[in-house]
Parts: sequence; structure tokens; C-alpha cells
Amino acid sequence: MKQQQPAIAQQTLEQIQQVFTPLERRLDGETFYFLAANERADKVVILLHGVTGNKLDMVLVGQQLAAQGYAVYAPDLPGHGNAAPITAKTFDDFGRWFHACIESLGRSPALVMGNSFGTAVCYNYAQQGFLPAKAQLILGCPTPDISLASRVLRNAGRALPARIALKLYNSHLVIFLRVLYLHVSGKPEAKRWLEESEYFKRQFIDPNMPNSMSTLLEMQNPFHGPLLSLALQDRVTYIVGDRDNVATRSTLATMARVLPEAHRRIIPGVGHILHFDAWEECAAIALDRLKHQ
Repeated sequence: MKQQQPAIAQQTLEQIQQVFTPLERRLDGETFYFLAANERADKVVILLHGVTGNKLDMVLVGQQLAAQGYAVYAPDLPGHGNAAPITAKTFDDFGRWFHACIESLGRSPALVMGNSFGTAVCYNYAQQGFLPAKAQLILGCPTPDISLASRVLRNAGRALPARIALKLYNSHLVIFLRVLYLHVSGKPEAKRWLEESEYFKRQFIDPNMPNSMSTLLEMQNPFHGPLLSLALQDRVTYIVGDRDNVATRSTLATMARVLPEAHRRIIPGVGHILHFDAWEECAAIALDRLKHQ
């Protein structure tokens, strides 16, 4: 008799990851690393994680979309996971990298979804005109503005040599404090997944990456750059947790100003880790927007 699979909430990220397969693609001399699921499906979804994250972070949302008949690809950002160290000097570099990453698959996405820092990369990708016609764009916990606490932590990291800062960042104490700060929903499974992610990714982070990416977000934040056309904005949805403590109180006002024609979704009782706190809601929003593709 086939053993019944435990409910998602009882599984680890690595258990959930088993529905995915590791995938490598090369384009113009660069190698891109993905987790891929349900590749035979006709329509493609791309899921991009946040800074100091990992493609493993996206398996909860990804498995739900794969189960609903979509091909799902979750790449590693530069300096993360298996990807090469970061070389991008501008956000346009990131947008072009992401375009090449998707092009390496030889498939056109029906939906592109970014998480945290990944939303900025996805937004720049759209700013540069790379988002395919009719494709939907979802920005999960966007960061057009950064909270004071996040800025203080980033500046503290800058004061130390990169490898020492990374060692401190990955220490048990700092991971404990980071989980304590980010986990606001009270959902035990979300806390467990966040802790698993924090410890899993320690061996995969480029030591120069956290400061360089955070500096780019501060100095060249694409949400304060060129606006998307009103027609394109109708294909954009942004999702915010009403207890997000990484963004600021002005985030919603900024997003409304930058994307007045976009679709806004506010999820109550959750913070910045939507991919753990509200993975079902995020997947449902993605499935709804795919109906408009």
C-alpha cells in the first residue's frame, strides 16, 4: 500500500523540493541554475527569490502551481545557491541577467513572480521591455522603501570585512534574531521553514553579495526609476503583508504612486516572508492572474 504523503505544513522544504528536479542551462557562456517542476506543461511560471535567499525558498508556491498544471522554474540569483558570484554593477545588469536566465530555458513565461529583492529585479526586467506580451508580473513583498531597522543592520554589516560580516550573519545568534524579527504571523510551520531556509543557505552565499545587493537597492532602487506604461501596469499585481516590518509605512503609498493601474493585494496577519507565511494565498493570486494571461 502506498504511504500517504504528510500534509504540506508537516513537511520540510527539502521534502517539498522532491517534486522538483535540478536543472542547468547555459547561454552566452553563463550557466543558470534552476529547480524545475512539471516541465511538460504548456504554460511557464518563473519564481525569483530574494536577497540572501535561495531557490529552495520558492518550492511552496511552486509546487502548488505545478500541481495546477503549470511548468515552474525557480532560478538562483547571482551569488546565491549554485550560481556564480555577483558581477552586476547596476540594476539594469540584473534585469539583463534575468532576461538571459529566462531565455536560456527557450520558453516564454506566462507569469513572472519575484519575492522581496527579486521583485526589484523583476520590475527592472519589465522596465527594460523584456516582459513578454500578455505575461503577468507579480511582485511579492516589494521593497521600494526600506525600514530603519533593515538599514541599521545593513550598515552594521558594511562596517566589517565581507567574510567576517557573512560569518556573523550566518551565526546561530543572528539567525535566531533574524527569525524572531521576520516571523510575525505566529504560524509554526512558517517559522520552521524560515529556520530551515536560514541554515540551508549558509553554505551557498557569496560573501560580497549581501552588501553589494543592498547598496544597489538603496542607490538605484528601480521602483524610483522609469514608470511602466499604464497598459503594462494592468498586468502587474503587487502583494503586501499588512505586518511587513522590512518595508516601511510609506511602501503602499509608493507602490500606488508608481503603479496606479496595478492590482493590489494585502494579506492580513503576515509579514515580509510571504513565501512561507502566505504561500497558499500567493499561489491563489498567481493562479487568478494566469486566467488573464
